[in-house]
Formats: sequence, C-alpha cells, structure tokens
Amino acid sequence: MMWVEFFCGIGGVAEAMRQLASDGGRADLKTYHAIDIDHDCGRVYQHNFGLAVDCRTIESVHWDNLADAGKLTSHSNTAKHGNPGGLAGPGNPIDQQDGRDRKLETAGDHDPVHWWLSPPCQPYCRRGTGDYVNDRRCDALLALIAWMRAQPKRIPAKIVIENVPLFASSSHADQLRDALCINGYRITEATLCPTQFGIPNRRLRYYMIANQSHQVSIDVPADASLRFTIPDILDPMPNVDSTRWISPQIANDYAAAMDVVDADDAAATSACFASGYGKSMIRSGSYVRHGERLRRFSPTEVSRLMGFSARFQFPPDLSDRKRWKMLGNSLSIPVVKSLLL
Repeated sequence: MMWVEFFCGIGGVAEAMRQLASDGGRADLKTYHAIDIDHDCGRVYQHNFGLAVDCRTIESVHWDNLADAGKLTSHSNTAKHGNPGGLAGPGNPIDQQDGRDRKLETAGDHDPVHWWLSPPCQPYCRRGTGDYVNDRRCDALLALIAWMRAQPKRIPAKIVIENVPLFASSSHADQLRDALCINGYRITEATLCPTQFGIPNRRLRYYMIANQSHQVSIDVPADASLRFTIPDILDPMPNVDSTRWISPQIANDYAAAMDVVDADDAAATSACFASGYGKSMIRSGSYVRHGERLRRFSPTEVSRLMGFSARFQFPPDLSDRKRWKMLGNSLSIPVVKSLLL
C-alpha cells in the first residue's frame, strides 16, 4: 500500500510505517511521495528515511505526475533514495526515476495509492490568528479540495486527515467533507489522544478517514494503562544540557501557568508539546522538576513521548529550538500506527 504524504514534516507517518514493518505487522506500507514546504524538515525526513522530500508549495505541484487515484506501475514502486543533488524540487524532482517521469497509471502490475494530509494547524488553534479564512497557510488545503472537486476520477481510494480539534468545526472542514461526499467517500471522524493508547502525553487531535469502498472504524484500545512512564524516557542527569534549566526567577514568574511534572512521578502525563516550546514559557509543553529546579524536556525526550524510536535522529547541526518546533508540528506515532493498520 503506497502513500503520498502531504505536509510530511519530519516524517511522523514514515516513522509509523517503519515501526509497523519492524513489528512484523505491515511491511507493505510505503511512502511513494512526500511533500513539505520546509527544507529543514525535508533534511530530517531524508536523514531518517532516505527519501528525498519534494520541497515546494502544494499549490505548485504538477498533478499529472503525482496525484492520480489509479495505480502505480511496478517500475515506479520505489521512491528515489539518496538523492545526491539534495532535496527534491522543480530543479531536482523526486518524480523522476531512470530518466522518466514517475506517473501514476491505471494499467499493469500496481499498488493502490492513498493520501495522508496534516495541513498546518496554527490557523485553527486558539493561539493562532483566529482568522483562518484569510490565513494563507490554508491555501494548500484549499487547493487540494479544489482539485478533488475538479478531478473526481483521479483522487485516491482512501484519504486520512489530521489536525487540531477546532479544525472539525471550521468551514474548511465542511468544504472538505462536501468534496469527499460528492465523490462517494464514506467518512469516519474522531478526536484521539495518545493517553488513550497508553502514552503519557496529552496531544488531542482530530482525525478523519475517508474511504470509497467501505466505512472505516477507528478503534481505541480497551486497556489504556501506560506503556511507559515519564521517568522511563528522561535522559540521565549527567547528560542534561545546562541551557535547558529554567532560572529560579523565570520559574517563579510563570509558576501559576507552567505545566510541571516531577521527574520521579510514574503516574504523570505531559502536556502537548507545541511548536513554540523553547520560545514561549506557557501553553507550549511541560517542564521537568528535579527537586527545587525546573528544566525543559530535551528534544530526544519529547520525541520519545511522541513515540519516535531510537532510530530516529536529527541532523547534528539543528538547534534545540528548531528540533522542538519540528516535533511540535509532528504526530503521535502510536495513534498514527493505529490508523494505518
């Protein structure tokens, strides 16, 4: 089963697929094409998964080379890896292999192609602009919706959409539902949190699965007991970077608004880590208390809380601030895995 990842970020969907393959469950899941406007995210994605990300706006995508809802011919089933020229783009397209455009065709030995969409959530957040109708970050999603309406015979059999819960009540979500229903999709919607999957991290998100052949159920584990605890994922104290400690003055100034977990509290759950972590002191994530001192979670600790495996690594030149931002825009891997099964 081949997927096109729109707004792929650092590769939350690809990480979920890799873990499912390692678990022996779904080795058939593969990313055919990944698109994101952020070149640094593209670097992280390629660093971990070997797939060159198509770094461009979705509005500029040449649809004939990408988004047919038909099938991939067998010679196109492997996306280009190890691109020596750097990231894909108009001058170095990912959709070329052996000198040929990689087009989605409707004949031959082939695999179905599905879409995963994680459009920017900031326009729909309480801390965002509050004016998503005029927010240009929504242009890519609106372009996809317009394309679904204009090309009903070329959209995939299955589409998964992820965003913040407030997206569900937006007019953009209504437009998306209309475009999907017109084209015969059966839609399932749910808001899910990693805590429902035994993960000590609160990250409530809205998910929609649109499928043309049948209604897809979204199941939550009956047992939500923790798979691991906050103390389990913390770095050893000697390895804590001194720059992550919070000064007593700042800790005192923001004490009433900061979400704090004790380093030895096995029952604790952390708050949602947002892209502003490391920049904003409040409503962007939790802090760890060691005795009388507070510190930020390291990017590695945050990645563990979000379900990324030890195999996932950032390029060494990226700062903590950049890593926190990327993780804040990424996905909870256990939740994604449940939706891909």
